[in-house]
Amino acid sequence: MGWKIDCSVSVMYMVTKVTYYGNYLTHHNLPHHKQHLSLFRYLSFCFYFPATLIGPSFNYTTFENFIEKKNGYK
Repeated sequence: MGWKIDCSVSVMYMVTKVTYYGNYLTHHNLPHHKQHLSLFRYLSFCFYFPATLIGPSFNYTTFENFIEKKNGYK
């Protein structure tokens, strides 16, 4: 007996985050020079600790508004 490490939850969470980010790039008609955001911002979206720890998963627009303190996040 013993403990077994299951990585399916973390993989599911990362698939959700990548899907939300791809959805953001697809549905927001961004200028061509802004299509690729910084790697740091993408990784901070994927590994935002409070959402990773207790959830829920949210879309990239909500995260961007929270980071830039827009639309009610002051």
